[in-house]
Amino acid sequence: MNTFEPIYPDTNLTKQFKMVAQVIAAREELGFSRQTFFINFVGLDHHDAVLENQAAKLPQFSAAIGAFYETLDELKMSNNVMTFTILDFSRMLTSNGNGSDHGWRGNVLVVGGSVNGAEIYGQYPELVLDHPLMLRRPNTSLSWL
Repeated sequence: MNTFEPIYPDTNLTKQFKMVAQVIAAREELGFSRQTFFINFVGLDHHDAVLENQAAKLPQFSAAIGAFYETLDELKMSNNVMTFTILDFSRMLTSNGNGSDHGWRGNVLVVGGSVNGAEIYGQYPELVLDHPLMLRRPNTSLSWL
């Protein structure tokens, strides 16, 4: 089993990233030319206390992805790996008092040495409550069409 120079903090998320890095490091011995990995980062469904909860979770994500890409640099694989986030839902712009309710769509993060970054693809909606793509349902919050 490979040990890597980057220090992986002791969290469930970093353990998953380190295991993926170990499989990538052993790709030739395993006979893999291309793999897909799924990493689960739970605890992001913040209906309430959004800023406080994100303040606790986002540094964990940053440390994990940082250590993972340092490892990929060490393995000379950072141009061959793309990492991205997927959300099953997003959040509303309107408050439910201390957070927000489920909404449609969301932004994703795409990271990798060969990714042409600093671009937004598609039409980014205006962050206003009275946007033409917003629907109002009787007695409910606003939601995206």
